[in-house]
Amino acid sequence: METTTKIKQYIRHIAPQPYTEVRLGRVVSVEGDTCTIDLDGLEIDGVSLRPVQDSSNLPLRITPAVGAFAIVADLSETLRKAVGMAGVSQDLQDQWLANVSRFAAYKAARATDMIREAVAADGVITDGINPLRAHARYLAAEANTARTRARTGKQWQQFSDPDHARLFPNIRWIASRSATPREAHMPFYGRVWAKTDPFWQHNQPGTLWNCKCDWEETDDPVTTGNPQKNIEVPGLKGNPAETGQIFSEDAPYIAKASKIELDETTKEAFPHLQQLIETDTKQYRIDYYNDGGGLLTSSYARIEEGNTGKQELQKFDKEHNMCRILAQNKHDVVYLRSREGYYDILIDGIPADLKKTKSHNHIVDYAKKAIRKQHANIVIFEFEDGFSPQIWDELNKVKSLGIPCYYFTSTEKIVHIL
Repeated sequence: METTTKIKQYIRHIAPQPYTEVRLGRVVSVEGDTCTIDLDGLEIDGVSLRPVQDSSNLPLRITPAVGAFAIVADLSETLRKAVGMAGVSQDLQDQWLANVSRFAAYKAARATDMIREAVAADGVITDGINPLRAHARYLAAEANTARTRARTGKQWQQFSDPDHARLFPNIRWIASRSATPREAHMPFYGRVWAKTDPFWQHNQPGTLWNCKCDWEETDDPVTTGNPQKNIEVPGLKGNPAETGQIFSEDAPYIAKASKIELDETTKEAFPHLQQLIETDTKQYRIDYYNDGGGLLTSSYARIEEGNTGKQELQKFDKEHNMCRILAQNKHDVVYLRSREGYYDILIDGIPADLKKTKSHNHIVDYAKKAIRKQHANIVIFEFEDGFSPQIWDELNKVKSLGIPCYYFTSTEKIVHIL
């Protein structure tokens, strides 16, 4: 088999793993089935030389020469690190981490496509250098912008605090610190808007790539003649503290992507990544995601129901917190809109009803209602005050009825299956 064909097969073999960041390094040494790679000045040893299949389906291992270029696939943490220390509420932090994880999956898929397209032209592996360099430049801008938007979101939460709003009802736009500032935000420099002005839902530092503008709270009066235009670019729309999105869904990686289907190896390594990629973000907000397993998506219709009154908000918070605990225990949870006589969630695709209680009273009745009247296949209990002998007796009765049941306590938060 000719060398160019081997290279193409190698590319095809690693490319279907879209959640990996693909980078180009230079081989320093080869030691059996592994090699040492110089990756941007950092030497990484123990890099596995993965076998590929030739036309006869026999394993074929490509051993690169010292000094040759090699493609290295590695899990990208860059964007998540950019927002991981923002110091915001846990709910918002989880939404941002899920959002950048989804963005990274689409980005890595595009990066591998760029490599595949470049190498496919004539089969020369070094043709992958230019798209990879572009990919690295984009990643730097995206990470910087993610940090800016995370900082902006943190500030907005502080600005929205009632005590802050009482003392400082307005916000001033501070000019960019860039040596070569762009013109787009210049009309906002030094101007003051009320915190309640809709302007801030569309315009903040970070709505342009690599934006270096800032803002500050003030009790100075609102300036007259303020421009009301919105300066937004695809991928950076909306106030991240309000939308829960560092990168909006019109980002080119996402908006222009074709269907992504993970290979079985990647699905096994990242149990809920396929669901994260396929989430209909027009219908559902992504509230939690973990690479090792665990995904929570909440219906926007259900979120709106929680905003209709104090009682509804309390119910939403209770159920949503239960959903989060289930997701943190590596389940795929979909929090559904309310329907009379129907279950609350899907857990791993199975209809389930949520019940939270302080005592053993009515446990069996709750379980029967969930299955017989709420059309659920599973009942899920949260016990606020831990387990008691009476609770164990009631759970055993539920088990004797053949009712599938998950349960956990508010303090332990470890989900058990009855």
